[in-house]
Amino acid sequence: GNELDEDSKLGGDIYYKRALNVASLGKFSRTEFIFGWTEREELIKRVFLEPFTTFRKMKDYYFYALYVRGEDINETRKFAKIALDMIQKVFERQSDIEEPKQFLNAHYLEFIDIFKGDKNKNEVFKKLKDLDPNHKKLYEAHISES
Repeated sequence: GNELDEDSKLGGDIYYKRALNVASLGKFSRTEFIFGWTEREELIKRVFLEPFTTFRKMKDYYFYALYVRGEDINETRKFAKIALDMIQKVFERQSDIEEPKQFLNAHYLEFIDIFKGDKNKNEVFKKLKDLDPNHKKLYEAHISES
């Protein structure tokens, strides 16, 4: 489901729903594998709730930005900026959610490369600095004094 969310808006729903069905059925199994199904079910249920759905939708914008990267840098930046704004909304709703942190950790170099020549790079890198403090120094290196 996670991978298919990269290809289309909430594209992984079918697999998340299948996982939810498996977890629901697993709670009623009569084998030695009965334990842990309630936790698995709760884990899957959260992908259908906010702020996780915003995070899932964000991936579609981000990976579309990467898709058009070689053709149109302005379009790339437009959609990458939308993705950043969506990540910010996720953190505003739930600051301790791990998935956006992991996403930024995996894609921070791409964000830098996309925005390093942008006329609005200061705004973007300041936002990235706030959202992803682990790479604060790298973002600060791209903020111009003007």
